[in-house]
Order: sequence, then C-alpha cells, then structure tokens
Amino acid sequence: MNRSRVCLTLYAKFRYPPVLLIVCRDKGTAEWAAEPIRIGLEKHPSLAVFPLVLGPHNVPMITDAARAADDLPMAVFSAITHSHDHDIAAILDALAEALPGHGRRRRSGLRRIHRSGPGRYPGP
Repeated sequence: MNRSRVCLTLYAKFRYPPVLLIVCRDKGTAEWAAEPIRIGLEKHPSLAVFPLVLGPHNVPMITDAARAADDLPMAVFSAITHSHDHDIAAILDALAEALPGHGRRRRSGLRRIHRSGPGRYPGP
C-alpha cells in the first residue's frame, strides 16, 4: 500500500489528519519548502498543501542529555536540523547519552529517522 493511500484511508476512516513534514538542515531551504504546494489549475487550485517545516531556525539545539531524554524525537530532529552547526558534537553526545534510557524498538526507529536525515536530498 502506498503512503498516499494510507494517508487518505486514515483520514477517511478515522479522521486522522495527515501532515506533510519536511526536515531541513538550512534556513534557506526551510523557507523555500514552507511555501504552499498548490495542485490544480493556476486560477483554480483544487488542493493546497501547507507543509510543516522543521529547520535550524525553529528547532532548538539540544545539547543537554536530560533534556534529550525528556523529548527524544525532538533531540533527533535537533541533530538532523543542526547537522551543519559547530555544536553538532555536543548535540550528538546528548542524544547518545539519552538513547540507552529508552526501549529498543523506539531507539531503532529513531536511529532510522536520524540516518535518513542528513545529506540525502538536495535543496532547491
């Protein structure tokens, strides 16, 4: 089953609203990605998508292990969005220290997200 069908099914059956999440490593790309995506005719779009964009301008740098442990997903997004920052070592150290306190399945999922983040897709 493709992802668009999953999103449509979740919305149609359970009213779970799908969200397009874009994670960027620089502010310029994040600003570009935040523009609405309009689908349809130029003068009459039938669909407009407003992505939720995370980037270094709106994701905090999490360099404290206790804070990372309190919000592990945000710590992963911090590592991805600030991967070009001079403090990336401190962010990764806090994340590495926070991970052992969480379940194996959750750690595995967060590691997959983190590995897929930095460096895979070019910006505009």
